[in-house]
Amino acid sequence: DAFALGVGTTIGTLSDNGYAFHGRFLLVLVLPGPLILLDGQASFLKARGSGDPNFLSLAIFDGRAGTLLFNVQAHYAYTGTGDLIDITGFAEVFFDFSNARKWHLYLGQDAPESRRIRANIISLFEANSYFMLNHGGVRMGAWFGLNRKWKYGPLKVTLAAWIEGAAAVSWAPKQFEGSLTLNGDVALKAFGVGASLNLRALLEAKAPHPYRVHAEFRVKMNLPWPLPDPKAKVKLTWEEELPREL
Repeated sequence: DAFALGVGTTIGTLSDNGYAFHGRFLLVLVLPGPLILLDGQASFLKARGSGDPNFLSLAIFDGRAGTLLFNVQAHYAYTGTGDLIDITGFAEVFFDFSNARKWHLYLGQDAPESRRIRANIISLFEANSYFMLNHGGVRMGAWFGLNRKWKYGPLKVTLAAWIEGAAAVSWAPKQFEGSLTLNGDVALKAFGVGASLNLRALLEAKAPHPYRVHAEFRVKMNLPWPLPDPKAKVKLTWEEELPREL
């Protein structure tokens, strides 16, 4: 019980047969509604027909539900296998015209991690991040680190180090929460005997209600038997009840 009309087009740079930029786009109009859909995919610095597109986009205006959704997925790899850099990202915008409080802007999402903006650099370092904004506040976070293993004959070496930060701010009530974590692991193993060292530092903060700052530092060693495994932990916490605004 509807009527639909669609039109598609392919565009690209003429001088280099679309190598600098080329894309395909489809516009669909459905009545009654109206329901308007715009779907597209595009690539840059890539020969036409070679590999997956760099950008995928979808925009939907639903006149019956009174909503607008716009979604973009991007992927870029330098060299065909992404040995130097490989980046994947998502962005989403949503509006509900019948409810001004129902909207959001996402540049990546905190969960699942596959929805974050992700980067692999020189096949050694990894990074991911997200930024989420809606009527209630904003949340953001980032992670950067490496996790590598090497084997040289009977010797195995493991190295893992990363830093992660996250923050959230709410508008009503006004509140800030944030954390910063640093972690490092190194392990050596030869002929079935090994030792490892772990270092971890954590800083958390909340303000103004409640007001709390917590810091923690931990170090731990795992030594071959029968040696003991030394470890130490230090915790510091500041808490205060601040007066609330009238």
